[in-house]
Amino acid sequence: MGSGSTIGSGSTIGSGSTIGSGSTIGSGSTIGSGSTIGSGSTIGSGSTIGSGSTIGSGSTIGSGSTIGSGSTIGSGSTIGSGSTIGSGSTIGSGSTIGSGSTIGSGSTTGSGSTIGSGSTIGSGSTIGSGSTIGSGSTIGSGSTIGSGSTIGSGSTTGSGSTIGSGSTTGSGSTTGSSIALVTDCAKLSSIPLCSSS
Repeated sequence: MGSGSTIGSGSTIGSGSTIGSGSTIGSGSTIGSGSTIGSGSTIGSGSTIGSGSTIGSGSTIGSGSTIGSGSTIGSGSTIGSGSTIGSGSTIGSGSTIGSGSTIGSGSTTGSGSTIGSGSTIGSGSTIGSGSTIGSGSTIGSGSTIGSGSTIGSGSTTGSGSTIGSGSTTGSGSTTGSSIALVTDCAKLSSIPLCSSS
């Protein structure tokens, strides 16, 4: 355990885990075996960090949150209280996951992304760097949201959908399954709607 770290009462640290210097593990938390908690990180009380996971330096995991086995939380990220990050997921550095949100297994959010409170990102989805998913939204499994996109609060995107980089959907919007929304028609030049006249 690194110097200056604090382990709260009733917490469990699994074998082979590493706790970085200056980190705080809240009371009643569980750190799975073989996990790494970066220096200066904070794990809220009652949280669970799955085996083989990595929490980057300077990150904050809110109270009562669950980080699935084999997941990676990038440096300087914040996971809100009561959130669930599925096994094998990757949260990019400097990202913010709002409280009460769920990120499905095997999903990836790029660096600097923001997922609003109470949102659900389906398993196997990719959220591009610098994107914002509004509070209370649902992104279906296997979807891709391009970098720098904004999905309005309370929106629903069906499974297998693709939202191109830099796109914006308004609050309360619904996108059906396997839909592609792109901002660059050159990528779809074979489609008459996108062909030059």
